[in-house]
Amino acid sequence: MATRRDSAKPRKRTPEAKVLKYTRPDMDSFDGKALIRLVQSDIMMSNIQLVKEGGDNALHSHAGMDGFWFVLKGRARFYGTLDDELIAELGPHEGVFIPRSYPYWFETAGDEPLEILQVEALDRSVKNTRTDHKPMTEGTAEAHLFDMDGVRITRGYRNTLTGIEDRK
Repeated sequence: MATRRDSAKPRKRTPEAKVLKYTRPDMDSFDGKALIRLVQSDIMMSNIQLVKEGGDNALHSHAGMDGFWFVLKGRARFYGTLDDELIAELGPHEGVFIPRSYPYWFETAGDEPLEILQVEALDRSVKNTRTDHKPMTEGTAEAHLFDMDGVRITRGYRNTLTGIEDRK
């Protein structure tokens, strides 16, 4: 017979594999940047980012996330340090690992929109804060969210120092 205390214990979930199929949203349906969440667990997450001209991001770092970025289509330039030192210019099937607390930003490099895979591992032993080392602009702060079928979830969101705000 279960007691009240026993029944309040969290139940272990049986691990399950997740099969994914990603459909790229219509590139004419947004300006700047689109974000497609592929998977998320308590210790990792993965997105596809679609970045058109003007959708670049600002110099920032994450205290509790190690990141891996892998170019699928287009070209990207990654910069680090406060002096905007070029880390790498990457083309299809090339990537870069960004360790936690390392300041970085990236931009499209070329005429073709950038399609880039983002994989982040979370360190739960530290608070994962984002530090913006340079101010965000309208283009660096806004993104449009889509599901894996290419359907828009929100009209956009804005990164802020306090988190993410949905745009109405």
